[in-house]
Amino acid sequence: MATERLETSLDNLDRALSQLERALAQPAPSDLEIDGTIQRFEFSVELFWKTLRRALIEERRVAESPRQAIAGAWRMGWLEDDEALWMRMLDDRNVTSHVYRESAAREVFGRTAGYARAMRAAHAVLLARFRPNQAREAPAAPHGASTAPARTRKAPSKPRRPVPPAAHGRRSGKR
Repeated sequence: MATERLETSLDNLDRALSQLERALAQPAPSDLEIDGTIQRFEFSVELFWKTLRRALIEERRVAESPRQAIAGAWRMGWLEDDEALWMRMLDDRNVTSHVYRESAAREVFGRTAGYARAMRAAHAVLLARFRPNQAREAPAAPHGASTAPARTRKAPSKPRRPVPPAAHGRRSGKR
């Protein structure tokens, strides 16, 4: 049984993905609709990794960042797509959130439908795990992708820089 926080996260993610899917279904979107779709993508990615973090906590795992949440979910077998897709999704979310370049926004918009399908499939896996009686039918896994939990998958290869112990708990501007 999932905790109330995970239940809420799963519901919020479902609604965010539905809104993103609605935006992606617009034929010949205008520049304003593309911008709105990208914003819905950013919001969905944020809810997605936080939902993964809460699900990992249910499994007594720790994830303090989006990359750790993706890596942990990958190790748990919850993510069926190529690991590179998930890391690219996080990178694209950061690009659109922090720096606006129209050319980059158009490129990300072109990949957003694939990201939405991947997040929806992962959401279905989480529902099956934490709400077995309410799980939606997940889309079929891509050809050659395993649907069985694969605990031997490696975490993302991008190394993380360790935080020095003295940096934990400091407040900025106070000594």
